[in-house]
Formats: sequence, structure tokens, C-alpha cells
Amino acid sequence: EVGQRVLCAHPDTHTAIKPVEGRTVIVLGLAYDTALRVVASDPSSAPGSASADAVIAWVRGLSGVYAVIADTADRGVLVLAAPGGIMGVYTDGQIVASTPALWPVLGENADRSASVAPPYPLSETNDWFTGDATHRAGVLSLFANLLLDTTTGSAERYWPAAEPPNIESRDAIECIADEFREAVQVVTAAHPCLLSITGGRDSRVYAAACKGGEGRAFTIVRGSAGARDAEIAQQICQTVGLDHELLIAGPVPEWLDRLYDGVTEGMVPPPRRRILAACARLASPDAVHINGNLGGLSKAFYWAGGTPAAVSAGDLVRDFVGVRAEAEQGVRRWLNTTTAVPPRTVCNLMYLEQRGSRWMGPGEPASSQVYQSFTPFAT
Repeated sequence: EVGQRVLCAHPDTHTAIKPVEGRTVIVLGLAYDTALRVVASDPSSAPGSASADAVIAWVRGLSGVYAVIADTADRGVLVLAAPGGIMGVYTDGQIVASTPALWPVLGENADRSASVAPPYPLSETNDWFTGDATHRAGVLSLFANLLLDTTTGSAERYWPAAEPPNIESRDAIECIADEFREAVQVVTAAHPCLLSITGGRDSRVYAAACKGGEGRAFTIVRGSAGARDAEIAQQICQTVGLDHELLIAGPVPEWLDRLYDGVTEGMVPPPRRRILAACARLASPDAVHINGNLGGLSKAFYWAGGTPAAVSAGDLVRDFVGVRAEAEQGVRRWLNTTTAVPPRTVCNLMYLEQRGSRWMGPGEPASSQVYQSFTPFAT
């Protein structure tokens, strides 16, 4: 029980339950406390009080792949989505769940066939839903960095509410590198970790952060195009002192594909499932997969050129084909939550909160059939 609500969770889910002034605060998933430099499941990591402000202040200092559910003293039960929103939070105003696939189970007299209404067909090109839309009519995804007030049904942004202060480039790099390294080292010390390494820059960053630590490093090879990637990954692992193994992606069994789709409920198109059989060979209820999700945040992915002076929904959906009007409509809903921050930050948040949450997010909960997920790029 969490206040007037009841939380149901799978037994393999990483869950940290924290009593605070007679109330309950729960972290679902893997989080790192950037202030105390411990995993959030550590007893020392907790809000200073049961007030909503204290809970929000504490959550602002967490990173990783998680959601927080808190029975606050002044606002009742709040659900807070993390940076990147990779652990999904979906609601119809009554039920709150990790995936829309739970509605036929949780909803009374739910009619699955009558309530499926995707905003547009997913394809290899248009492979995610913008805004907060899902396949299921009336069920919305909570935007990353927003909190849901389960008493009123309202949602509000809790981070960032304003432009952060300027930091000198060298100071910023050193600060980020230190925090990144510490997050990876703390998580690998607390959990048996799987480290997916490719030849890309994202992998080089977190592989460097793993230096001196432990973990099972691997690369999944799919077709001839992955051979060079695997060769570079092996060199990276040798440099940082990690043992490395290659996993060949083979045909995906129908039962495994069905299980995956049972969690994602059609929000992940087929091409992204081609490595499922290889991932299944890593299966462990205790393992944590450290990955490069959100790594593109540092590449100015949505910057049109130079420092953007303004930004529109049309600027942010240029990679959509044939459904741009529908994609723009979703982005405009999200843009309404960013009015307090300038265009440059909006472009960065677009990658973190939309591409991260809406493209990466639906697939990551399904990976919990194999392992739990943690990305240090959400630090």
C-alpha cells in the first residue's frame, strides 16, 4: 500500500522501499544518488522529509532508469518520471502502469480490441510516437521529468524549470566525467553487470568509465555490417581491461517475439527486435545492463545549426516521413511543458525527453525479461 494506492510489481523488478516519516517512498528500477554517490537502494539515500518539495528535491539528484512513487504528506501519492523517461509511466487518469499492455488486466471490463487507436502506423522510418500518445485510446505516456499527481490527475514539470547557470567548458567536462565514472563504478560494484560495447562514441565513454571495474562485456553482431563494429569493441575492451564476448544475432523464436510484444504492445516496430535471441542468452533476474541509451544527447542532435534562436515543432520532426502533421501535433503537446526554458535547452530536452522516452523507452521495459537497464547518460 502506498497511501490510497496499491503498487503491484514483478518479483524480479529492482524495488527500493523507503519509510519516510511514516509514509512510503518507492524507487522502481536502477537509480544513482548523485549527491551521496550511492545507489538509491542504499538506506542513506532518501528524501529529507515526506513533503512533496523534499521528495522532488531528492529525485532531482537521481540518475538512471527508474520511476519514483511517493506518498507525500501534503499532496498525496505522486509518481515522478525520470530524466529520459526510459522507464515508462502510462496513465488513463485512474490507473498508472509501466506499459499500456496492462490495461486489459488492470481495467475493469476492458475491451482490448475496441480501445487500440495508434496515431499513425509505425515503420522503420517513423518508428516512435511523439508527444504522449500510445497505441491505446485514452492512455497517455507521462512526459520525462514530469510528476503525476494521482489525487488531481494533473501533471507538472519538476526539472528543469529554468535555464541552468553557465559553466566553463573544461569545468563542465571534468564534472560530468567524474559523475559519470562514479555512477558506473557504484552500479557495477552493487550489481552483476552486463556491458554492451560497440565501436561508437557512446560505448567508448562508458567503457572508459568502467576501467578497473567488473562486468561481462559483449557485442551483438548482426550481419556483415557488425563485424567491424565488433573488432573495434574488442580493442576498446582490451584497452580498459574487460573480457569481451561476441554474440551472433540469429532468428528470433516466435514465443520470444510474442513475449516482447506483450510488454511493448506494438510500440516497437519489428526491426528493433532482431537481436532478441542474442539478448536472451544473457538472461538473469539479477543482472543490470549498462548501456549507451541517451548518448546522442551530447551531439546537438536537434540543433538546426549553431545555437538555435527559436524552435518549432516542425524543426523537431524532420526525420518523419508521410506523418509529419501527426508527429508535429505530438511535439506541440510536449513543447507546452517547456515554456520556461530557452530554445537551446528545448532542443537538448527534445532528445532526452522525446526521443529518449518515446523511442528508447517502450523497448527498455521489455528488456526486463532478460535484465534490468541502467544508462549513465541520464546522469
